[in-house]
Amino acid sequence: MEVETALDSDGFVITVKDTGIGIAASDLPKVLIPFTQLDSKLSRKHGGTGLGLPLTKGLVELHGGSFEIDSEVGVGTTVTVRLPAARVAGDVTTRTMSVVPSRV
Repeated sequence: MEVETALDSDGFVITVKDTGIGIAASDLPKVLIPFTQLDSKLSRKHGGTGLGLPLTKGLVELHGGSFEIDSEVGVGTTVTVRLPAARVAGDVTTRTMSVVPSRV
């Protein structure tokens, strides 16, 4: 997983990219519905409650920002969050970091 941040005249941008299983274009609207699981079987391979993306989108939009998902099955997913300059405080610089998700 890679997380990238940038600050420009329009505001603050956070991009999160993974190389996971990806999401089919037809399923993208579904992942933004709270508590929705694309694989609802009890024996599903991937965990989660179905709240992360909907909550993030809602919070970002409450701040006047935008939330975008781009995904391709078998390639991965990119989520881009943009917050307006009026919501950014302090000195923020451009950064890139790699994150290794923990396995529970």
